[in-house]
Amino acid sequence: MEIIPVEPNDRGIRLDVWMHRRRPALSRNRIQSLIKDGHIRVSGRIRKPHYPLHESDRVEIEIPPPPSDDPVPEDRPLDIRHEDEDIIVVNKPAGLVVHPSPGHITGTLVNALRHRYPEIARLEGGMRPGIVHRLDKDTSGVMVIARSPRAVTHLQNQFKERMTHKEYLAIVRNHVNPESGTVETRVGRSPHNRKKMSAHPDTGRQAVTRYETLERFPDASLLRLVIETGRTHQIRVHMAYLGHPVLGDRTYGKNRRSHVPVPVGRQMLHAERLAFRHPANEKPVEFTVPIPEDMRQLIRALRPG
Repeated sequence: MEIIPVEPNDRGIRLDVWMHRRRPALSRNRIQSLIKDGHIRVSGRIRKPHYPLHESDRVEIEIPPPPSDDPVPEDRPLDIRHEDEDIIVVNKPAGLVVHPSPGHITGTLVNALRHRYPEIARLEGGMRPGIVHRLDKDTSGVMVIARSPRAVTHLQNQFKERMTHKEYLAIVRNHVNPESGTVETRVGRSPHNRKKMSAHPDTGRQAVTRYETLERFPDASLLRLVIETGRTHQIRVHMAYLGHPVLGDRTYGKNRRSHVPVPVGRQMLHAERLAFRHPANEKPVEFTVPIPEDMRQLIRALRPG
């Protein structure tokens, strides 16, 4: 533990600001987390990040080592739809994060895979061993995970060269007009919020989404979507771009009111079908997982009568 007395010139400075001046390599967010977790204390007490320092204070600093690049195996249930020497196909539930990241070091799909398939630890990828594509935390559906080095390379190339086929089901706000079509824009980081993506005509990367209306409800629609590219949040961004955000999407649809008869707890987006060539023999394979119960319940509630 390092103990640093507060100098007279430091009096009144916020604790997080003072710490950032002392340790500029640490981000403000990281410093605030360390303070809240008790790794940075003032005279033995946990203080808030905005605490104004006093000349009599002593700041006690004990910074834990960064998390390991080796995800911890965790015994968690997995809905395995197929497994062989090269690939694992899972039905990922909504609410499950795919791989460890800041704020989600444990409790992820990778943690569970490491427990059931310890051999994936030998694959490249650090916190993402075997992960060749991903789904958002609150998107459910089918995923393929590489289980061998040849599968990693083979599958990565297929996703990069757009040789896979990916179909989704989504429940969106109101009625899309026309009922089927193609959305093609560039998708890149929002200039106003770096945590969001945005459709821009002149920036970002090309993104193509084909959609078809399967069923209309009074205030919503069930769509089938095929993405020809795999940009971050692509379907969610494109649906919001059309003015029909995915129901329950708190990032891209939170300012759009929808008159639905039941609460919507997450974005109503499901990866239903995934097709690709098997890394072992190049034969086409296809995997389909059923729509989850929360989306089924919403569809039933939306149907008139």
